[in-house]
Amino acid sequence: MRALFGLYRDENYTQFYWGVTWIISFVCNQKCSYCFNVLNPEADRTEPNYEKALGELLRVKPKHICISGGEPTLVPNIVDLMRRLREGIGEGMQLEFNSNCTGRPELLYEILPYANILAASLDGLGEVNKAQRGVDGDQVLETVSRLALHRFPSWSGFRKIMFVPTATVSSYPRLPEMFDALRELRKKSLVDISVEVKPMFNYTDPRSPASTPGAWKDFTERSREWEKEYKDIRVEVRGVRDFSPLAAEGVKEKARCWRQFFNAKIWPDAHWTFCKPDEFSLTYFFPRYAHAGIREKIILAAQSIYSLFLNPHDLTCYMPCEHCENLDRAILAGRASELARKAKEELGLTLTSEDLRKACTFIKEKCNPDFVLDMDFSR
Repeated sequence: MRALFGLYRDENYTQFYWGVTWIISFVCNQKCSYCFNVLNPEADRTEPNYEKALGELLRVKPKHICISGGEPTLVPNIVDLMRRLREGIGEGMQLEFNSNCTGRPELLYEILPYANILAASLDGLGEVNKAQRGVDGDQVLETVSRLALHRFPSWSGFRKIMFVPTATVSSYPRLPEMFDALRELRKKSLVDISVEVKPMFNYTDPRSPASTPGAWKDFTERSREWEKEYKDIRVEVRGVRDFSPLAAEGVKEKARCWRQFFNAKIWPDAHWTFCKPDEFSLTYFFPRYAHAGIREKIILAAQSIYSLFLNPHDLTCYMPCEHCENLDRAILAGRASELARKAKEELGLTLTSEDLRKACTFIKEKCNPDFVLDMDFSR
């Protein structure tokens, strides 16, 4: 069946590549307690092929690329890869660089001129970050503060530092301490400062705020207070939008997701994975099928036959995620003109008239028949 899923991929699943995450390496200098690398030490770690992956990105020309890992600054030729990526795709592409800022932080001064956004991993100040990531949070903040005050070359498009704390039940009550420090940094920073809080995944882990109704209720109530109090640094919580995994009631089992046709991942060995069929089959179907009883096996098989083969544009997602959820801001718009505005002004994406025509037509035909095509795509 795995081979059958693979054969169906290229010809049957639409992909716009608006948001692509390049998992550039699994190598990391930190041992975060909740990280995939730490929790899955026996997982397949294929040999990286940076040149092939770079060639693939230049071929498809995504609108937004997120460089992630592992720790990307530990990639041997990372500065050259960033330079060639930017030169090959041009200024119209938005480039986000994820880093814990403790691998080879001195390289960030050479890397960031080619990026637009630095996504800095920091779970809290002092011992809060140290408990979860093994590094004193004040040390990380000091490193990032120097970057915020540094004058990069005039040709650089680097404009924003986005802090991304992973919230656990022990760390989230102390997040305001970090927010207060970032508010002070913003007053003197030469670039924009924002925060996107990420509730710990796996959501069933007792360390996750989403693991119990009581913790989740407290976390969401505090989140709403943070968003009101810290508007100057735009505190947001990931995973709680319409097609994302969390709701006021807790964890969703499924959602109707349009975003799945607009995002993708490319791995260190340069192979692509998409929501269909890869994430559906590898993350949802096969793990459950292997341990299911007869009745559940029949249900899983029926779901896969319908969603992957009979209706490859079925919107039902059985494993809602937060991957590239910022794209929802544009693709959930009710009309083409609003999609174009949000893509440009809120997401920083550069879309041609042909890009807009294809996407808007697809949304109307496959996702939302009430979507309004109120633009002249010939201009």
